[in-house]
Amino acid sequence: MKTRQTSFAESTFLMYIALIVTRILGLIFNTPFYAMVGDEGFFLYTTAYNIYALFLDISTVGIPSAISMIISEYSSLGKTKSKEKAYKIGKYAIIGLSVFSFLSLQLFARSIGSFYLDGLDSIDTDIGINEVATAVRIVSMCILVVPYLGLRRGYLQGHKLFQISSNSQVIEQLVRITFVLGVAFLSLKVFGQTIAFTIYLSLVGTLLAAGAAFLFLEYNIRRNQGVMLQYSDDNEDVVATDRLLRKIVFYCVTISIVSISQSVYNIINTKLLLIGLKNVGYSTEAIFNITNNTTQLVPKICIIVISLSTAMTSSIAPFVADSYAKGDFREVKNRLMQVINIVLVVTAPLAVGIIMLAEPVHVLFYGYVGRFNYGAQILRLAIILNMLSSITMVFNTALQSMQRGKTVCQMVIISIVLNVVMDLPLIYLFNAISIPAYLGATMSSLIAETVLFRMQLVVLKDAVNFDASEAKKVIRKLVKPLAFMAVVVIILQIIVPYNLVGGRVGLFFHLLLYAAVGGIVYIFTAYKTGALELLIGTELGNKLLNLLRRGKK
Repeated sequence: MKTRQTSFAESTFLMYIALIVTRILGLIFNTPFYAMVGDEGFFLYTTAYNIYALFLDISTVGIPSAISMIISEYSSLGKTKSKEKAYKIGKYAIIGLSVFSFLSLQLFARSIGSFYLDGLDSIDTDIGINEVATAVRIVSMCILVVPYLGLRRGYLQGHKLFQISSNSQVIEQLVRITFVLGVAFLSLKVFGQTIAFTIYLSLVGTLLAAGAAFLFLEYNIRRNQGVMLQYSDDNEDVVATDRLLRKIVFYCVTISIVSISQSVYNIINTKLLLIGLKNVGYSTEAIFNITNNTTQLVPKICIIVISLSTAMTSSIAPFVADSYAKGDFREVKNRLMQVINIVLVVTAPLAVGIIMLAEPVHVLFYGYVGRFNYGAQILRLAIILNMLSSITMVFNTALQSMQRGKTVCQMVIISIVLNVVMDLPLIYLFNAISIPAYLGATMSSLIAETVLFRMQLVVLKDAVNFDASEAKKVIRKLVKPLAFMAVVVIILQIIVPYNLVGGRVGLFFHLLLYAAVGGIVYIFTAYKTGALELLIGTELGNKLLNLLRRGKK
């Protein structure tokens, strides 16, 4: 049975569901995996994975997304031969870049290990330069498969076969998680192997998962050849190769610069954390724990805060592009203001709740570590960072839809450079004034994200005369609902206190109780103050308002 093509709304929904499912699976996966391999093992796994992510960006440079857009454009024009020619060009480029990236990682794996651990290698730890180098060489094998897998997904998306592409992402994540957890358990608990050897086997799971997704895609591509070739025109005037290359490069530039810049920062940030924390006197065990929390563990929890706002704002790009092209700047401004409304009204209570309950939330996902309380403090600050980044991410998309891609690249690079420059000074400053030094890196990111937000507002003001001062009215409307919710949660903690060492099941039900009662209080109070009226026009807002109005009657 052939897969039907989907509309834009359906496509957005399918891609979002796949994204959320894979991220939630990743969050759940981290809990048992981290418990099994510990701080050193998790550090080795994520260090190799960060390097892999950077070279994955280098070996794709936005080509899958570019091919998706080009295929969609030429399919609608009946230019079957041109779109297939564009796909072949993209395929050859992907293969060449993949081989280059693979060889680079094989040759410079030890240098990468030295970059991370030079100066820490002599401290009492089982994870050294050689272990990082071996892990990098193993994960580099994925570079030979995953970029081409991304290209095939782009090919399907260009033909509006989003269901296949979405399903392949879920399959890839399920296979990876199942393999990694199974191998880690057998290696450590059954065969008594070392942490490093267990991580090497676990990284092979990334390759196997990509292979499973690739086979699924190939099977479905063959089944749907008729759908993808139905617009064929025998008299087609095939687009010249140089023109296709220019088009691919044009689409790739913004995507690749933003993506690669972020990957580079993630690697540099890890290194700066290692240097800064060592210099202010943290133990190796504490350094690994803090680095894992800052770069991997805490960001996974922050998905809880940003996922819903991402879902409701994920469709803003086509609306902005359409309104901007028509010169309807008022509609563009309305959409941008709606983004701010959604983020504040929907994510603010989630953020406040997690900030208040950071310690039990962190323990719920990653277990109780009595000697370390770093994760909870990092989580409190990271939640604020993620609230802001959920706005800047959408504003970047909106600006690209207004043909301001070059400006977006410049702003993102400026914010990342600022972030890198401030990391070490803030770590040292915080340590000098008796604030936990490890919060300096997250504060650096928060300051850089604030600067990015301010730059975006300047550009949006120039482009469509957008003014975000209306957000102050939204914040004033939210003060009372958030305060009431906070008071109720505090009272509940006194009446029904949680126990961090009493087991995760009991902790889960305590948090569920706090969230349910606090959420009801917030929604009711926000309705009374008119804050929920700000969600009019969104499906969630309309449903909530209708439900509350029926209850009032």
